[in-house]
Order: sequence, then structure tokens, then C-alpha cells
Amino acid sequence: MLYHSSNSQCHPNCYFEQPAEKLVLQGYRYWTYGWTNFSEPHLAKGWALHTRLIENESHAREVLDALSLFVKVLDKCASCPLKALPVNTHSVSRDEGLVLGLISSIQNGNDDLAEKCLAHLTCASRCAEVAGVAERYATTLRSLDHKLQPIPSQAIDELLAPSLSIH
Repeated sequence: MLYHSSNSQCHPNCYFEQPAEKLVLQGYRYWTYGWTNFSEPHLAKGWALHTRLIENESHAREVLDALSLFVKVLDKCASCPLKALPVNTHSVSRDEGLVLGLISSIQNGNDDLAEKCLAHLTCASRCAEVAGVAERYATTLRSLDHKLQPIPSQAIDELLAPSLSIH
């Protein structure tokens, strides 16, 4: 569900091209890179993405404020440095899959999956803090009709499974 070949183009009905999923994944990528690298061009592209997909500038600002707080708190509370792929990559890193899973599970009322994603994104002592800002971000998106599709627990389990390398 969350995977797509990074070597091919994603068709318009692809999971990553849906407006809500695009806002979360690409917004997260732009904002994470912009925030950690002090990259004004990435922050500007994140703003442009939000104003294009949300269309109402004040609503776009509201969503971006919630995303910005989520990225800052998650960066501070993460159990290890978070990894994000380049913006137009049509696959996800482990951390991006957990972020998508967290926001989707909050929006779709799957508390067990939200807890699983939180447990793998942050240490136990910081879960409540991350959960609070994630909920603000998820509910802000949902209030503007940007609801992510439910992500099956099995997809998150696959992201968390140890991968085998053959050399």
C-alpha cells in the first residue's frame, strides 16, 4: 500500500498523489528538510504546496502552522534522527510511513495503530507530547476535508520488520 517504485512515475490515482496524502508526505519532506537545514527554498515550496492544494491562504497557514509544530516537536522528541526521502520520491522511508500511519490512524480513529506508530517514532516519555501535536495536525487537516485513507496495520508492520540484505 505504501510502496511504489521510485524509478517510475506515479499515476494520478496513486496513493501519493491524493491531496491529503500529498500534503502530509510532501509537506513533511519539505518542512523537515527546510527546518533541519535552514533551507528557505524548501520552506517556500512547502508553503506553495499548501496554498495550491488548500486554496484558502488562511486555511493553508493553519495547516502549515500545525505541521511546523509537529515537525519541531517530533524532531526534538524522536528516539533517533528521522529520515526523509527526496520530495518527489514515490516510496517512503520507515519514518515517513510511521508519520503517515500516525496521522491516518488519528483521523480514522485507529488508536492501536496510532500508539504503535508513536512508540516507534519517539521514546515512551515523549509520546504524549508528540501525540498532542500530531492530533492537532491531523484534526486540522480533517476539518478542511483533507482526510487520509486508512492505512492497514499490516503495512506498518512491514515497515517495522527487519529487512534482509544479501550481498
